[in-house]
Amino acid sequence: MDTLKVFLLSLLLLLFGCHKNEKINNKGLNTQELQNGDIVYRHGNGFFSDYFRKSSNKEQLYSHGGIIVIDSSQVYVIHSEASEFTGIGGVRKEELNTFLKDISTWGIYRLDTTQIVRDSIVYVATQYLTKETPFDLDFDNSSDEKVYCTELIAISVNNAVHRNLIKPTGLIRNKQYYAIDDTYLIKEMKPIIRKY
Repeated sequence: MDTLKVFLLSLLLLLFGCHKNEKINNKGLNTQELQNGDIVYRHGNGFFSDYFRKSSNKEQLYSHGGIIVIDSSQVYVIHSEASEFTGIGGVRKEELNTFLKDISTWGIYRLDTTQIVRDSIVYVATQYLTKETPFDLDFDNSSDEKVYCTELIAISVNNAVHRNLIKPTGLIRNKQYYAIDDTYLIKEMKPIIRKY
């Protein structure tokens, strides 16, 4: 009987005593490693995903990106997206698990700066979310009345650091726009996790 009690007690300690207070999402990612203002990218499964992936000049790995927001221990992504069928959409906020659902190629990057600056990135992105800013189907950088995904990232980062750290070098319909790799292949942006 004493041996059984010791065994059960040992089993309970093993099951509960070694448990860490970590949140693991459906990608096996320890979300406690993430910080407010990190940037997440994915190669989506949509009809236009390959088109946007191939529009990058240097590294054609991702097709879409957004800004990570940590709110009450939950991890969200603020991003600008439009429906492939209607073209209607805009800046939205969704859980990281939803953003990465059924995605095999993705990465998380962090601007090499203070947390105060990364929090400012989130603050700027949240302003566009609050205004319900529509998606920019014209990919026009001259106005921020409408924004596309990488434009939202570039505006948020550039406003947070008070300079044009991210510059548009991509071409779409013969006009310059922020290609996906323009927003993360800068020396100040460090990869945290890359899955592909």
